[in-house]
Amino acid sequence: MASGREPHWPATLMVLGIVLFVAAFWAVVGTVYIPITEVLRWFALFAFVGNLLPYARTGLRLGMARFQWFMFNLLCIGPVLFCLLFTLDRAFHGPVRIELLDRGMDPVRYWREHGEHPHAIPWSEAAQRVPLEEWLFLLNAEAIQGRATGLLGHELRMLVSLEDLQAASSTGQVE
Repeated sequence: MASGREPHWPATLMVLGIVLFVAAFWAVVGTVYIPITEVLRWFALFAFVGNLLPYARTGLRLGMARFQWFMFNLLCIGPVLFCLLFTLDRAFHGPVRIELLDRGMDPVRYWREHGEHPHAIPWSEAAQRVPLEEWLFLLNAEAIQGRATGLLGHELRMLVSLEDLQAASSTGQVE
């Protein structure tokens, strides 16, 4: 590499980081019961934590200018750490509680607007009231949701399958 030239690979990783962040932010906002401002705080923490490392030992050794190192942390390292954190949060969760909601309700949006979870009937009770033929229809209408506590202690909205409903109708929970 000629002296004075900056490497091109950081720019490629920054673009990938932006795309990754947009996808992860969309997924996190729709499935985690935390305020959007707190999601942005998590991202800000990870986006700027890399800048606490000494530039001479990190960015300079990688052949980056100071501003490029700053942007690399903001647009690549931050999104990757953000995605990793919320992937671990979703991967290591507690038991899933399956509930029957009103049809067409977005429970995360309701929680953000009202500060409480929407009224829901535990699936162990609802399974006795709802005929077996309607279970698939209710799943498609997003009237049945799973909720679990994630690794970070926040409530998560979980996907539920027909097999989960059959298992939960007798136990009330699914692992």
